[in-house]
Amino acid sequence: MNFLRRLCACRRGSAAIEFAIVGVLFFGFSFTILEAAMVMDTQIALQTAVTEAARCGAIGGSQCATGVPAYVVARAESWLLADAIGTRDVTTSTTSGCHGAAGTALVVSVKHILWPLMSTSSPFGGVTLAAQSCYPLTS
Repeated sequence: MNFLRRLCACRRGSAAIEFAIVGVLFFGFSFTILEAAMVMDTQIALQTAVTEAARCGAIGGSQCATGVPAYVVARAESWLLADAIGTRDVTTSTTSGCHGAAGTALVVSVKHILWPLMSTSSPFGGVTLAAQSCYPLTS
């Protein structure tokens, strides 16, 4: 009993114990915030690549000579990690109208890009990112 009283009264090492408890939470939240920022950055880059590819394919730009899916992959690789998406992930189609505009439009979609690219222990493990854009076709 005397040993238990002395153990409870001793304050040596309490700062290390408190840091261990608080530090785990602090670093966990910090890495979660960084991972969320990377997910949002990747989504923005993916949407930008798809939007540029839809415009390029609709106006018949020379950059799209190899095909719209290849252009999407090339543009995405300039912002994302290499081999993040492939041409198999990109689909193109035509539709009538785009954002209220009459006429035929080219629609470009990226079906998925699996996250995490940064780590396998991501709090967002298995998130699927997708992007779609349309652009009116020129006559």
